[in-house]
Amino acid sequence: MPKVEKRVRETMESIFRDLEAVPKTNDTYGLVHGDVWLENVLVESNKLTLIDYQDCEKHFLLFDLVVPVYSAMEYSFDGNGSIVKYVHELTKAIFQGYARECSLPPSYLDHLLLMFRLKEVADYLLMHIYGHEVRGEEEERLFNLYRIKIEQNHLQYLITKELVEELKALAV
Repeated sequence: MPKVEKRVRETMESIFRDLEAVPKTNDTYGLVHGDVWLENVLVESNKLTLIDYQDCEKHFLLFDLVVPVYSAMEYSFDGNGSIVKYVHELTKAIFQGYARECSLPPSYLDHLLLMFRLKEVADYLLMHIYGHEVRGEEEERLFNLYRIKIEQNHLQYLITKELVEELKALAV
C-alpha cells in the first residue's frame, strides 16, 4: 500500500484492531473457503459444488458469507433498482440458506459491517499487488473509486443496523 494513501492505511489499521477484538470460538471461527463467488460455484440440478480452494484458510465463518454478497455487489448488480435493497435481499437469502445447515450466534452478526470492510480493503490490497505496474486511465479511475469508497466508509450505507437486526431474527 503506497505511503501516500494515509487515510486508507489508517482505515486498514482500524479494521485490523477491531478484528482482534472479535472473539474466536468454535461457533464463529474455523476453516473457510475464502472465495465463494459465482465463478467458484458449480450448479447442477439442485446441487451446489464449491471449487477453487486456493484461498482456503482459518478465518471468521461470517467472512465466507460476506464474500459472495460483496462480489455480487461488485459484479452482478445491474444498476436497476436500489443497491441497498439488492444487497439486503441477497444477504438475507444467503443467511437463510446458511441457517438451514449451520448457525451463528446472533450477537456475532454485530460484526457484519466489519467483515464487509475487511473484504473491501483485502480486494484493494490485491489491486495494488497485481495492478501496481503500469496503469491506464481506466485502472487509475478504478483505484481512485475504491480508495474513495474505503475512505468514506460507503459500506455503512449498505450494511445497515436494520439489516443486521433482520439477520439476527433469522438466526433465532
